[in-house]
Order: sequence, then structure tokens, then C-alpha cells
Amino acid sequence: VYLANNSKGEIDGATFTDNTVANSASAKGAYGGSLYVNTGCSMSITNTIFQRTEEITDRMAYLGGAIGVNAASLTIGENVSFVGCHAYDAGAVYVKDSQVQIKGATFNSNKADNRGGAIRAFASSKTAEKGISSELMINDSYFSGNIALDGGALANDANASMMYVNNCQFTGNQADQYGGAFRGETHTYSGAFFNNCKFYNNKTYNQTSTSTNGVA
Repeated sequence: VYLANNSKGEIDGATFTDNTVANSASAKGAYGGSLYVNTGCSMSITNTIFQRTEEITDRMAYLGGAIGVNAASLTIGENVSFVGCHAYDAGAVYVKDSQVQIKGATFNSNKADNRGGAIRAFASSKTAEKGISSELMINDSYFSGNIALDGGALANDANASMMYVNNCQFTGNQADQYGGAFRGETHTYSGAFFNNCKFYNNKTYNQTSTSTNGVA
């Protein structure tokens, strides 16, 4: 699914299985194995499953195994699950210069070869002259068994990117290098805030739970 030209979309009660797009850095269709929300568009999703079965062994996309969002807005509501999705960056959802709200979602066994086993947020701007480029709000969601090089579940990059995480649980996520549950970069206009979240058995092979370069 491709959303463009400042359009609006809504998905309710769908299942996306084994969808893929070109997964190289130079490919035009590198965003989102199932859904790409492009500049100026908005999408709302509820009661939906994004999943990969054993029939697909390669990455589903280069950026965002299930969903890619670029300079747009995305709302993920109740009963949305991401299971086994795989990408180079952001196993399930890749966020660039966008506003994203997630509530009551489940991210299980997703994988990123680089950063953000479930989600990676990225802002292209290094200043806040035009406001925060990316803002991600995650509430009442569950992250388990996600894997990445950095940020087993979540990765928030430097530049003007903000992440707010409330009442979420992180269990058994892992990173090969930094941040078993979360990996963040510090910058004047970026940050991540966790409130009332629980972390269980998240690991890094370098160290062990959250921090800018730790385990959580």
C-alpha cells in the first residue's frame, strides 16, 4: 500500500503477510514492506496484523519491514501486531521526519540488521529551527523478542527527534552491540523519555538493558 499526494487513509481489521519491496539502499521502493506513508499524508491503523512467515527468509524492506513513514503522520491504535518482520533498519516501523502515535500495539520477534529491531526514529534536520522533525509517542504497548545490531526494540537517532514511551513493557529484546531494549543518541534537539515502563531480560552481547549505549 502506497499513500501519496497529501491523501488520508484508514486500515481496520486487515492482515498483511509476507509482503516485500525492494530492499537495497538505492531502491526507490525501499520504505515499508506492506505500507509506505509518504510526504504530507496521514494513516490510521487498528485491529491489524503485519507478519512474516518462514516462507520469507530475506528482508521485507530496506527501511521498515512492515511500515515506512516519511514526512507524514501515522496513528497505530488498539490491537495492531507486528510479528517476525525484518528490514535493514527498523524491523517493523521506520519513522523519518514524521509524527507517529502508537497505543496498545504488540511488537514480537521483529529484526533489524542495523538499528531498531521494532522501531527506528530518524530526523534529517540537525536543528530545531523548523520544530522537531520526528516525534514518536508510544503508549501501553508490548515489545518482546526483537533483535537488532543496536537498539533491540527501539532506536532514536540524533538530530531533531523526540521519543515518548509510557506504560510499555520490554521483554527479551536483544542487541549485538548497544541497547538491548533501547538505543539513543544525544543531541541538543533530540531525546527519549520513558515513564512507568517495565524491562525484563533484555540483553546486549556487549553489555546487558537501556541507556545511550547500554542494556535495558
